[in-house]
Amino acid sequence: MTTFFPAPDDRYPLDKTYEETSDTPGPENVIVFKKFKRLQIAGLLHPDNGSDLYWTAIEKRSVVLTDLGIFYYQLVRKHLI
Repeated sequence: MTTFFPAPDDRYPLDKTYEETSDTPGPENVIVFKKFKRLQIAGLLHPDNGSDLYWTAIEKRSVVLTDLGIFYYQLVRKHLI
């Protein structure tokens, strides 16, 4: 998480290159998108528009850490996990 979010309240912008079904997928971005999907399922990340990650990417929106995600972020920064 600290790789994608330099600070816990940062936003990570997405675009359609993150979605593998788009007309212009970026292979490295698709890998990041799949990681974000796992973080979302775990309750650590969510789209800023409250929508699905697919629409967040298509609409060029951002993802943010949830409160639980921020808690885990802080544990990682303190080398506790």
